[in-house]
Amino acid sequence: MNEFGSRNDELLADELRDIFRADANVEMPGRLADRIASIPERRRSISGPRLLGALPIGSLIVACLVVAALVWGVPRFAPMAGTAQPSGVASTSPASCELSSPTATPEGSGPTPTPYPATPTPAGPTPTPAPGSFRPVGSMTTARDGATAIRLRDGRVLVVGGKGDGGELASAELYDPATCTFSATGSMPEARSGFTATLLQDGRVLIAGGFVPNRDLAPALLYVPTTGSFIPTGSMVTARAGHSATLLQDGRVLIAGGEAFDPASNASHVLASAELYDPNAGTFTLTGSMPTQVIGEAVALLPNGKVLFAGGNTGAGYTGDLTSANLYDPATGTFSATGSMVSGWGETATVLRNGIVLILGQTRSLPIGSLPATLPSAELYDPATGTFSMTGPYTAPGGTATLLHDGHVLVLGGSLGEAGPHLLGVAAAHLYDPASGTFGPTRPMTAVRAGPAVALLADGSVLVAGGDGPGMLLNSAELFEP
Repeated sequence: MNEFGSRNDELLADELRDIFRADANVEMPGRLADRIASIPERRRSISGPRLLGALPIGSLIVACLVVAALVWGVPRFAPMAGTAQPSGVASTSPASCELSSPTATPEGSGPTPTPYPATPTPAGPTPTPAPGSFRPVGSMTTARDGATAIRLRDGRVLVVGGKGDGGELASAELYDPATCTFSATGSMPEARSGFTATLLQDGRVLIAGGFVPNRDLAPALLYVPTTGSFIPTGSMVTARAGHSATLLQDGRVLIAGGEAFDPASNASHVLASAELYDPNAGTFTLTGSMPTQVIGEAVALLPNGKVLFAGGNTGAGYTGDLTSANLYDPATGTFSATGSMVSGWGETATVLRNGIVLILGQTRSLPIGSLPATLPSAELYDPATGTFSMTGPYTAPGGTATLLHDGHVLVLGGSLGEAGPHLLGVAAAHLYDPASGTFGPTRPMTAVRAGPAVALLADGSVLVAGGDGPGMLLNSAELFEP
């Protein structure tokens, strides 16, 4: 090769060396530089073909090797650790992965690419985890069982009354979802349990009825969230406890059924009467009575404004369990019969997104000796046809039912019976799926409890507070998160 060709090779090598150093911000590996320097000597040939009349094929090979070196070197060395990137260039963090053990690299052969771990092949179908979970939150200021929980307009939850270790409670407290803590608020003038708490359209809470030992209560109270205090309002026509209270679409509250204590006979009797509370006037007035006296029935406000009363008990033990159902019409102030339940005694009623009502209850009409055989049951009431049909099956003991934001119903287990002065609670929880008409388990509560206060929060989680635990009343609380 002539002097001109040799000089071109040397200039090309120098230029590409500078380009490599500038672009990659690293020194060219020594072994690679030596190979590039040796190529012109080993590849020179006078008869070798020329590219564009100037570059021999050896120079072309040099260029190819340098490009390959750039492809190999730039991703690995530029920028080096601790070297600042040019302004305006986004830094991308590599995906985290499990690295294999380092292997020895022969000198001069370059770094060995890190292999990605092999994807494990599952041995079989992966079990589907139970949906939802419970997690503890702050504890109540007072251990209480059978308290009532009402979510206020500002998102806080009022937990009021119930029973403590010393009997009925007058105290109340507020749960703040922003801090997951409870704090005391004003107390009722008199301790009571068995009352109802109803959130009115103006944001106040109506406390109606209830009982203390040997006495039912007629005076009603209003809880005012802005002041944190209870103030008196009108008294019910009939003192009662264990009744139902339903906020009607026009803002009035329907109070129905329950039982009244008779001091003369030292016994309670179940009521058929009903009355209406007018929040504008602060007064109670009688309305039409139910066809029969009833307590413990399932009650729900239907989308058409009527109120469904399903099942319940007449007060005559398990032989008094009812399968009958009635509708209250606020326009006429009267009750009228609708279809009967398939199985018996409804306890909770939940209006689903499609307007159908889920009734959870028990069948207790199968006596074994002197005791009834209690079988949980679940039915659906269709307001369009006025008929009931079975769903489920539902095998857990009766408890509370809460409609979640996604349309499922969270069902918390009730009690399995009594153990001395306390109830045998359960930690189990289930979800009812209206689409399939089935109940499936969710993760259990963090504590075994019966009779807790339950409220749906604005974010879709469910507060579960207090209740009767194994051998003690509880002040602990937890959240169910779907």
